[in-house]
Amino acid sequence: MDLGLVFSTQASGSLETFIHFPLPDLSTPNPSLSTFCDANWGPQDTSHPSQTNSRPVSIHESKSICGHIFFYGGCPILWKTHKEARISRSSCEAEIKATDECVKNIQMFRHILTDIDIAPTHPTPIYNDN
Repeated sequence: MDLGLVFSTQASGSLETFIHFPLPDLSTPNPSLSTFCDANWGPQDTSHPSQTNSRPVSIHESKSICGHIFFYGGCPILWKTHKEARISRSSCEAEIKATDECVKNIQMFRHILTDIDIAPTHPTPIYNDN
């Protein structure tokens, strides 16, 4: 019960990185679950096209990369990245696919928390930049 992951924005010799977004209160008896998800659209190097950097792009490269991370009690507890199975036609479609995958994993994780009697009593927020 006394062991776990704790992150802080306070300076620490043993902690080399800092988290700067608001984290939930870790002292509550029922920690909160929050998630962040994101996706890109298409090939990784097409964001900055140029005349000298033109090349054929394979179908596999055109698939978007999606990912999400779950924070439980302020600590990262579950994360996933993957290339989508089918090519998205827009950045909005890629974001929807990423959010859908995130929701499926939230449901799975909440079922696990329910099985061990520590399920959150409130909805799980999903933060997405779309």
